[in-house]
Amino acid sequence: MIQRDATDPLDMMAAETEGRRQTDALLDLFKRHSPRFKDTYLIKTAAQIGVRESRRVMGEYVLHAHDVLEAAKFADGIARSNYPADIRNLSGTGTVIRRLEPGE
Repeated sequence: MIQRDATDPLDMMAAETEGRRQTDALLDLFKRHSPRFKDTYLIKTAAQIGVRESRRVMGEYVLHAHDVLEAAKFADGIARSNYPADIRNLSGTGTVIRRLEPGE
């Protein structure tokens, strides 16, 4: 579900359909290849697909990946977080997860 336009309802419907297809395929894979999953069934999934970066606020300063990965501090900062940065490959081939040092 990469490279979809989150402002286009038809594109979002296609992404949700693909997400449900992938969910069913993974469940089937687990059931076929692991005895622990043989009696597993899916109760429910999210009502709507999660969307990232459908819109961006372009302010006086635009936060960049290196700001996050280097734990940049700003005099006028309004928030802090230590959630790991997950950098997704736009081709859908993987994700790199970077964690900040403790205390950052």
